[in-house]
Amino acid sequence: KLVVQLREDSNSFRIIAQIIKKSHSTVQYIISRYNEIVSFEDRKRTGRPLKLKTYQKKAILRTVVMEPKASAHKLVSMIDTDFNVKVVPQIIRNVIRNAGYKGCVAKKKTIYQLNK
Repeated sequence: KLVVQLREDSNSFRIIAQIIKKSHSTVQYIISRYNEIVSFEDRKRTGRPLKLKTYQKKAILRTVVMEPKASAHKLVSMIDTDFNVKVVPQIIRNVIRNAGYKGCVAKKKTIYQLNK
């Protein structure tokens, strides 16, 4: 707001930059952005909205922690019944991977190894 006010007082970019202790290119960017959208608000996020909300992702991760051998298809059906959201198994796998979990489960030991 100060940058725009100083600019309206007909100060140059370099003088404004010295006053606010930023580079003149930053001042120029602020002014051009203000002139473009005539507001200081951030622009609306573009792109496709996320399929799952944060609480739904947390529910998936809670289930994975309690049931490590649950398949992605089983978790898809759980999300569909609990939250009425249609997702594909790959979305579930992405949520699990982004949380830092691996997509593998420890292999069961054979009877031969247990009796040794």
